[in-house]
Amino acid sequence: MKKILVLVLVLLSLPVLSYEASLVHQHYTKWEGVLPKPYNSIELEIRLNPENDDVDFFELKIGGSPIQFKKEDLDKLKDLELGTLQFWQEMYRDSDRPSEPSEEFMQDWLYLKMELGERYRIQWEQEGKTRYHWGKDTVTIMVTMGKDGSISVSKLQPPRW
Repeated sequence: MKKILVLVLVLLSLPVLSYEASLVHQHYTKWEGVLPKPYNSIELEIRLNPENDDVDFFELKIGGSPIQFKKEDLDKLKDLELGTLQFWQEMYRDSDRPSEPSEEFMQDWLYLKMELGERYRIQWEQEGKTRYHWGKDTVTIMVTMGKDGSISVSKLQPPRW
């Protein structure tokens, strides 16, 4: 009887362990943030076509000024997953000069990253074993402050362990 009870409990718990939480799918996002001087603000607005998740509207403003992108770069924004949007900045400042780069040759960068495309599996060999990883490709939107932006797509890579 104990064995049957344990077997039933194990079988009933298997569906619970096989599901994974997922992101809420979005077709529109608007984001506003604060940046150090001399930029002061950042605004991003993205609207996707609900039929295919390609970008219908994309606007990025830094300090109130729109950032320009080449059309061929904007055409890369297809089948986006807005729920994975992340913002990164690289601004090297001294505490006594917060509105200027710490060195003349240093520039300020802003990165926006998100997943795009269908989820798929990659495999590779590591230490004599075949490894697998599921995920999506990543789009990186990069702005060198004071210049136009660029957009690149990176294929799914094995995780770093």
